[in-house]
Parts: sequence; structure tokens; C-alpha cells
Amino acid sequence: MNNELLAKLLPGVTKDADYYSKKFGKRDLDAKAMVTRFAPSPTGFLHIGGLFAASISKKLAVQSNGVFIVRIEDTDKKREVPNGLENIINDLNAFGITPDEGFVDADTQKGEYGPYKQSDRKIIYQSFVKELLKKDLAYPCFCTNEQLEEMKEMQESKKVRPGYYGEWAVHRNLSETEINHYLNMNTPYVIRLKSPGREGNRVMINDLIKGNVEFPENDQDIVLLKSDGLPTYHLAHVVDDFLMGITHVIRGDEWLSSTPLHYQLYQIFNLKAPEYCHISPIMKMDGTSKRKLSKRKDSEAALRFYYEEGIPYKALEEYLLTIANSNFEAWREKHPDHDFNDFHLKIENIGTSGSLFDINKITSISKNYISKLSAIEVYKELYAWSREFDTDLETLLKKYPEYSIDLLGIEREQAKPRKDLDKWSTVIQNMGYFYDEVFETDYNYEIPEFSVEDMKNVVRGYMNVYDAKDTHEKWFSKMQELAKLNGYTESVKEFKKNPTLYKGHVGHVSTFIRVAITGKIESPSLYETLQVMGVSRIQNRLNRFLNYLEENNQINKYLITPELVDLASRLKCNFVDFNISSKDNVKTLADRYDLSQTDGKNIDLLLSTCLRFEQYSLQGDLEPNGLCFLQEETAIRRLLSVLSGLKSEIIGEREILMQMKTALSSSFSDGKISQKDYKAITDLIRLAEHIREDFNLNTIENYSTIGGDIFEQTVTNKENHVVMISGGGYMAEEFFRSINDKVEKVIWVNRNLSKLKKNVSKNFPEYKDKIILADLESCKQFLPIVDFLFVAMSHSYNFFNLNDLKFLNTESLIIDVSYPPAVEETDSHKIMNIANTNFETYVKRQLSKKNIQRANQKIDDITSQLISKNNFINI
Repeated sequence: MNNELLAKLLPGVTKDADYYSKKFGKRDLDAKAMVTRFAPSPTGFLHIGGLFAASISKKLAVQSNGVFIVRIEDTDKKREVPNGLENIINDLNAFGITPDEGFVDADTQKGEYGPYKQSDRKIIYQSFVKELLKKDLAYPCFCTNEQLEEMKEMQESKKVRPGYYGEWAVHRNLSETEINHYLNMNTPYVIRLKSPGREGNRVMINDLIKGNVEFPENDQDIVLLKSDGLPTYHLAHVVDDFLMGITHVIRGDEWLSSTPLHYQLYQIFNLKAPEYCHISPIMKMDGTSKRKLSKRKDSEAALRFYYEEGIPYKALEEYLLTIANSNFEAWREKHPDHDFNDFHLKIENIGTSGSLFDINKITSISKNYISKLSAIEVYKELYAWSREFDTDLETLLKKYPEYSIDLLGIEREQAKPRKDLDKWSTVIQNMGYFYDEVFETDYNYEIPEFSVEDMKNVVRGYMNVYDAKDTHEKWFSKMQELAKLNGYTESVKEFKKNPTLYKGHVGHVSTFIRVAITGKIESPSLYETLQVMGVSRIQNRLNRFLNYLEENNQINKYLITPELVDLASRLKCNFVDFNISSKDNVKTLADRYDLSQTDGKNIDLLLSTCLRFEQYSLQGDLEPNGLCFLQEETAIRRLLSVLSGLKSEIIGEREILMQMKTALSSSFSDGKISQKDYKAITDLIRLAEHIREDFNLNTIENYSTIGGDIFEQTVTNKENHVVMISGGGYMAEEFFRSINDKVEKVIWVNRNLSKLKKNVSKNFPEYKDKIILADLESCKQFLPIVDFLFVAMSHSYNFFNLNDLKFLNTESLIIDVSYPPAVEETDSHKIMNIANTNFETYVKRQLSKKNIQRANQKIDDITSQLISKNNFINI
């Protein structure tokens, strides 16, 4: 290609590739030093997979005395988000992943191999492409998007490989005259690689993690420069990695299949390629199968999730090391007090398959990390977190710095430090009782077998003998004496040996004081807690507790009955819900196991809503069936959480509670559960009702009421409207109640027409003239007159298909709260369904996060009592 034509194609490019090669030159480093890079795009948040790649890249560079670079790949301008660059750099800096070269903050770059932003290196890429054009290894392509789309359709119809190659590369061999003609017409163009590859050829790629992998040779004429003159990723990263002297490229294995192309580019430019290390993605269990942790589906993919939860940065970094090298955990066990940066990461020990994401392991590492901090260090990290995520906590820490440090120091700097703190977001939940501003309790803890009079006597006696100057030994001696005076033994061992001789033991007596002081039956060392709280606060708390006992004369609101304790030891459940699994997987598992039926195989109770299926066995003989399986402690905790409304699609809705009452009544009538278990579940429902009431969790809102609100907001001339309701259950009834006085006619559809007739006659007799009843076979004939369609049907995927919707007015709004959706998706109608609409955004009454947190803590407390043999923690 002549120079005149080159100047037209790449105006302003005066330097060649050799100029830039000499300008940047080779790095003066030790032969074993690694030069690595992390090159994110400012098109969204930094996710945990990106942090994983960055942390490996940084560590390999540091431990080899090499160089770690952060550069920005910003050539996809359409997808850039505001503050994307700043957020990514801030995230990296927060985790200590600071570069030796590149972006140290959003506005500052350092290093001699820059600029480190691709959009600022446009002329460099063009100079490399110019060399290829000179050598007939690249060419301009003037195809329009329409032509390329038409080509794709032809390839599909002929069932050949898609792409721009061979005979399909229609501009590959344009003459200079033809190129000039297009340029003179100002036709937009891209520059494509003229690939030397041939179909059928194979190439072997050596990856330092995956090993030798064979691929088809690249024969695609891929785009090198886009029509705006900016490079594609394929070109840019090859040029940048060469000029910056990158020795090792650590990136996700989604790029592994592109590596033959990248090697081909290195060969065409006659450059030495770096070593490639393709890391597998972090995986997540989705029901019974694994899938890649998704930025779109999974909140825990975003680093923001860990910030808000208060997982310390170093804990997450250490977790990533556990999945980077399988031998890290053995090293940690051998070196429990070493900084994790002392560990030597080896590429050969990076796994070839994706590690399973484990939030429990992250929490465990976090708990261990926090336990090793001093009280002052905990205070500083907690205060920094609270400034952004919990201003109420920030106020308390700022108001009481010394007191806060003291309480955070309880059982800390000792051989076996406390490990009850696992993240900053749970500090108030676990330790809020230290602050009078937060301390709220109704003392609703059942302390079985002990009289209120005993508690009063113990508390009064304690008030008379407590002295803040006492050593632990003297304090404990007074507790033992107080126990003896009230008929309790001073020895737990003695009580176990002769339980009929005593009311209880000194541990029980200490629990009376613990509940009075903290409102909990579990806490860190009671002695140290009292020392930190101080005399005045202790006296106020003890008096408050005595006043409560005088007024109520009982502590039995949250009574733990023997029947419930017995049930907790054998309850099992299989479940799947949208909180722990994608919606598609809920549907798949529901179809696979036909969870709508209790088939008699050890299933005593079944709960089912749009996005949840729960199977419970009260006899302990339920086996895992591919769903999430829980038993005993975890099963009873889940069921109580479900009944309390904390696991619902809309937190606090009451449908699940009514379902349980119906299921319980049915199972008892059918003889599937005993009188004893009937009472146990009834007791659990009572506890759930108290939790809902005490923490203000009840809401009348659900998908049906939201559907009614949407109808109210979007439909005009409602009195002339005809509404079709498809479904006969709770949702359908609730929706009817919300619109029955506002419309002209309601066509109500259900598969069981006789049941629907009885239901309407019983519950809505005054509206019989307004309602037309129809079964599934006849209902579609009414579609031409329907103005609004509300669908709540189970196991009816695409019941209303595209052909049916042709008869429905395109102005009609469709709300489909079925899952899987019962109305087939189409662009011709506005369809709001669970798959495409976040109905939670329509919730009017947002429940208090603080109350939700406190309710979860109450459930934890109840669960602890259920599984504990004597329900008390010793001093």
C-alpha cells in the first residue's frame, strides 16, 4: 500500500512501531522478576473476580521483585459509566493493591511506560497497524452493519461458521483504486487483520495454569481499529503488553479461546509473547449445579457487598489466597500469626477448575482476623466503616471512644481471644446492649424451671454484694455464695451429679444477672462485661429488670416448650428459594421434583409460593433430594425465619403464615403428624407471630396488592374496564379485593371451576353479578374485551402464548406474578412479571433494617435455646 493511501487511512501517524519499541525499551530487571498488570475497563463496578486477578498479579510481581502495573482499557466508550475509573482505583487502593506504575488514583499516573490509559495511546496503536498495512497484513473494510448482519443470516441459513473470513471477507482484496473510491465517498471503515490462518489447522497453546491446550488456528479477519480509530482489545493489549514489558498475563479463562489469535498477532508483529496464565472463574452453587459468580445475578460478586457487610479488606484478600493456592490453608495452620503476605504464591498451584464461592469461609476468616486485632485497631476499623455505612454507630463510637475501646477489648488480647465478631455490620446486633441508647429489651427469654421469685432474690442479693473493685476470683466467690443462699449449688459438676438436691447451679444464677444486664442469655465474659459497664449502668439495668419482674411476674412470651425442643432435634427440610438460587433454577428444580405435590415420601408439610418451595419432615426421615438440605438447628431456624416473614419475596407478607396454618391443619386431619408435633408447630407459629409483632414486620403488601396499586396508577376510566384474573388462590383473591369496586366486569379464570364457584359464593356473594367465571379452556375467548390481565397461576409456563396475545388489545397491561411466567414474553404488549420486574420497588412501607436485624438476632437466640441442653452459658 502506497504512502499516500496510508496517510488517508491513518492521518497524523508519523511514527512507526520501531520508534515506540526503542522509546520504551527493555526493563532493567532481574531475569526472574515478573512484570504483571491489571487492566480493567471503567464500564461498571470492580467485582470479586477482578479483585482475584489483580491480587494474584500484584503478589507475583512483589514476591519476584518485579513490577505491577494498573492500566485502564477504556476503548469501549459507549459502555463507560460515570466515575467508573475513580471507583475501580479506589477499590484497588482500599485492598492495598497499589501499583508500581500506572494509575495511583483517578487523576494521577506514574511510570515511564505511559500513558496508562488506552484512549490516550491511540496514535501508538495506529502506528503498529500502519506497519501491517504496509506489509499487506491488514486492510480497510467498508462493510456496513446491515451488510454484516445480512452476511450473518446467510451463514446461519447455509449452516457454516459465522465470522469474517475466507470467501466471506468481501473487502479483503480491494484494490487501491477501490479503497480510494470508498474514501472519497467518506465511507466509514475499520481496519482488519489479514489473517494468515487456515481452516483445519491446529495450534498448541502453553498456558502456565491450564497446561498445553490445542485450538483451531485463527483464520478470522478480526477488527484491529474501529471506525473511530480506537483499537479493539485484541490489538491494544498485545501492543501494550509488549511495550510495557509484561512477562506474565493473569486473566480470566473466558479469554483462553482467544489466545490463538493473540499469539498470531505477536507472530505477525514479530514480537515475543508473554506467558499466559488463565485463571478459572469463581463459582457458585445454584441448586444442584455450579455456575460462574455473576455480576448481574449475584450481589456478592460486587465488592460493594463486602463493604456494606463490613468484611475487613484483609479478610477478603486472605480468602482469595485460599482459592488461589490450595496449599495456603496448610501454610496458615502452620503459621497462624504470620501476615498472609508472607505466603509465597506459586502459579503451578493455582487450580485448573473454578473454586466454589464460600461466604461461610469468608466469615470464618473475617472472624479470625478481627480476633487478632487489638481493641484500638478494632475501634479504628469499625469507626472507619461506620462513617459510611452506619451513622448511628458512628455517633456512639465518637461519643464514647474510651468506653467503646474497653468493651471491644473484652476477652481480646489473650491466648484464646473472643471470636464473636465476624463483620462490622453485626456489632450493634451482637454488642449494642453496651450502649444505653441502643439497649432495648423486653426480657422475653423463657428461663424454664426457675421461678420469678428466685430471679428477684438473686438480683436483689447481687445488688447488695457487687463491688467493682473485686477481682474475678472474689467476684466468682460471691456468685457461688449467692447461689447457695438461694438453693443452687456452686458447682455445675455437683448439680449434674445430684440434680434433685438443688434448684440449679451457679451458671443458672449468672444467667439471671446476664439477662438483666444485657437482655441476652449469651454474652462475652460476664465479669469483664460488668467491669466495663460500670456501677451506675449496672444498677440501672438491675433495677429495670426488677421493675419488669414486678410488673409482669413472668418471662414467658417466648416460651420454649418441651414439644418444640423435641421437634428441633429431628426436623429436616429440602428447599429452594430465589434468595439462594437464580429464578431460572427455582423453576428447573420445581419442574424436576414436582414440588407442588406432597407425594407422601416423608414430607409432612409443604410450603410453596412464586419463588419458594419448602418440604419439611417432622420425623427426621427426609433425605436430600437435590435441593438445599437442612436438618435440626439449621432447619428449625429456617422455618422460624420463613414464618416470621424474613424469607419472603416481600419481607413481612403474611401469605406464608396462612399457608403453614392450612398445611398444618390438613396434615393433622390426614393423620400425617401427631398431636405432639401439631403442638410444636403451633408453638413455632406463636413465636413467629410474636417476632412479627415485636419487630413490626407484618405488612399487608404482597404481589397482589402491588398489582392493585399498579392498576390504580396506570389505568384511566377504570369503571369501564374489564379485568381478567387468572388463578384461584390467595394472590388472585387479594387482587380481586383491591379492584372489585373500581371496574365494570371481572372475568375470573381457574382450572378448578367448581372450587372457584364455591369460593366466590362464600367470600364475594355481593359481586356475583360483576364476575364471569371461566375455566382454562374457555377463558381465551374473552381476551378481545379484556383491558387488564392479572395472572397468578402455578405450573402454567406460557399458558397465554403469543398466538393468544394477538387477540388482546396491545394497550392492555399484563401483570403476571406466576413463576415460571404464565404469559409468554412479547414486545407487542407491556408485561410486568417476576422475571423482568423488581416488584419490591413498588412496596410502599419499607421495613426498618434495624428491626429486621433485631428479628434475626431474636431468631438466633431462640434457636440457641432450642438446641442447648440446659439453655445457659456458664460464667
